[in-house]
Amino acid sequence: MSAEPDTDKEPDFPHWPGDWPGRRFVNLDCVGDPGDWLDLELSSVEEVLSADPQEDESMAEPLADAYIRAGEDLGFPLPTDSGVTREKMREVAVSDFIGFIREWRKRAEAAGCFTPEAVSQRNSIPTWELLPRLGFVPDPQVISDLLPGLSCNFGNLKLAASCVMNLRFREVVMFTGVLQEERTISGVSFELPRHVESSEQGVAWIVWGLDQAAAGHTFKPKIPVPWFEEGRQHRNTLPWERERAAYAARPQCSVSREWARLALKTLAKHLAKVEDDATVTFRFDGELLSIRCAGKVTAVSADGDPWSQTYSITARLLRHLPRRLAMPQVTVSIWDRALTIGRRLYRGVVAIEQDKHQ
Repeated sequence: MSAEPDTDKEPDFPHWPGDWPGRRFVNLDCVGDPGDWLDLELSSVEEVLSADPQEDESMAEPLADAYIRAGEDLGFPLPTDSGVTREKMREVAVSDFIGFIREWRKRAEAAGCFTPEAVSQRNSIPTWELLPRLGFVPDPQVISDLLPGLSCNFGNLKLAASCVMNLRFREVVMFTGVLQEERTISGVSFELPRHVESSEQGVAWIVWGLDQAAAGHTFKPKIPVPWFEEGRQHRNTLPWERERAAYAARPQCSVSREWARLALKTLAKHLAKVEDDATVTFRFDGELLSIRCAGKVTAVSADGDPWSQTYSITARLLRHLPRRLAMPQVTVSIWDRALTIGRRLYRGVVAIEQDKHQ
């Protein structure tokens, strides 16, 4: 007779990431045995990886504090050694561990430990169930796949909410109405997914949709609504706002056009002497942008925050370097596994941990 499966046992999750996009200074190798350290600091890997992404910061904070304590106890390098304030160090450490959790979660999803849809469904809030808490009431005049439809009267706008299939064949909650302002009358139309990550995100999304339709992009309801300011305060929970913040925090530096032109000419000469599969690396320490090709290093002065990682790309992908640099300052940046030099983009970038490169 076969033994029954142990349903309380955690799934076999992929190995924790030693590196992840956006990492600034956290290096888990410094704590000794990272696996033992994580086992000590995390109550449950499954609980962390399957949690609502909105909770990532609250889970990252104790990890950041524990990492800083370990640095002070073991004496490994911390940003405060270079004059960074303790508050800034903790802020960056929390950001690093948020990235760590999200990268680990992404790997777990890719390994099939759980599907993103299942996690999203478990941790999300049905948009339709949120609306009555915001003052939406049943309205028989609103056509909806789920009956009855809902509406909310703001005094200068009756906003209807319908569960429908949009033109891209996705199930959404559609919001429509006619906004009457002092000098204008305009149509309102926007949609939300059937599930949102949190009530804060749902409120922020509705307020954003109304703001987009209003004059000056600020909707002013005639009937006071207490959750409007809350929605604006949580605008950073919106997917595109999070993406914008991540893009702004990407590894980047600025090089003067004269220095950039000289560096690119030198790099082109080095590239002409190597095979297509040769590795070219880019590294920025906060003062110098260093480009290594076939053992030759081209270094130029640059401005920006230091990169936590070195990035590599094969020579074949860099054969067509920019010849004309239009701007006085040339930005070199990494985003979405691509290197950007000025206006030219090169895909196929791979991150390398600093200590492994050195």
